[in-house]
Amino acid sequence: MHGKNILNFMISYLIYAGVLTITLIGMPLAIVVGIVYVVFVVLASMKANNGEYWKYPFTIEFVK
Repeated sequence: MHGKNILNFMISYLIYAGVLTITLIGMPLAIVVGIVYVVFVVLASMKANNGEYWKYPFTIEFVK
């Protein structure tokens, strides 16, 4: 369950960052997406350590 969740999260945010870096105005936003990525991974790690399940926000379900 956690493996599918993080895989979907990684694919989704890779797409978001890729689309943003194509545009010149998107470069600062791509940096923000990178920071948000790190924060969400830390939050999910803390939840998993406590035995809780946490679904990442703004994630597209590629793998079900």
